[in-house]
Amino acid sequence: MPPNFLDWVGGYGFEVAPMGVEMRLPRSGAPATPRETMPDLITDQFESVAAAADGCDAILGANAHQYAAPSIAELAGIPYVNALYAAVALPSPRPRATAGSRSGLDAW
Repeated sequence: MPPNFLDWVGGYGFEVAPMGVEMRLPRSGAPATPRETMPDLITDQFESVAAAADGCDAILGANAHQYAAPSIAELAGIPYVNALYAAVALPSPRPRATAGSRSGLDAW
């Protein structure tokens, strides 16, 4: 869970653990490039998710960048489910709809 979301998600009764970087950078800071942050993000995921999943019955991932959770669930012999906030995060061979177009709605 991004560190700046802990209070919000925890307020719904979930046990949460910090992982990765804050999703909203302070206005004064310049965002780092994905290439610079990716190795740390992946390492953090393996350490954080493995510790948080110890003794759990399942792992629920909640975004498109779940690199460690499926592997940790498989190693622990527990189910893994990934919940996405928006369908646009799913990989697809079809082009994405643009704002105001119907091109992506025909498949529904």
